[in-house]
Amino acid sequence: MAGAFTGTIRVEPSGAVLLWSNGKPVRLDPAGTEAAGFIPAAGGIGIQPLPDGKILVLSEGQRIFQNNFVFDTTVKRINADGTLDPTFKAATNVFPLGRRAERLAVDRQGRFFVLGGFETYNGQPRSRLARFLADGTLDPEFLPPVINGEVME
Repeated sequence: MAGAFTGTIRVEPSGAVLLWSNGKPVRLDPAGTEAAGFIPAAGGIGIQPLPDGKILVLSEGQRIFQNNFVFDTTVKRINADGTLDPTFKAATNVFPLGRRAERLAVDRQGRFFVLGGFETYNGQPRSRLARFLADGTLDPEFLPPVINGEVME
């Protein structure tokens, strides 16, 4: 296994290890061998394994939107074999250049959080922190206070 690795590493409930290589998640079995049959359909900047063997992936790209360069950030869910989960509503947001999603975390109820330098998510006010339901929709009941300052690594 060759390539560029980033600092993101997660351990799955099964003991398998997820890490990034060349912009895509790689799964190693508990013995450290690259898992056969795992062909990820999504790459990105963050990963979070789920108890059911699926994986959340925080990905981003740059594009031109309304004559400005922007970050286009999406949370996708991939199945245990790496294929995209068609039942998941991908959580997508557009950020001005220099503002972006940075972190991804999952709670015990399967909801997930995105942390970053944003003031809105999907057009709804969310100051640096947004919570989503397990199906990928923005949680309308989670309204954190305004968070001042920058999100640091």
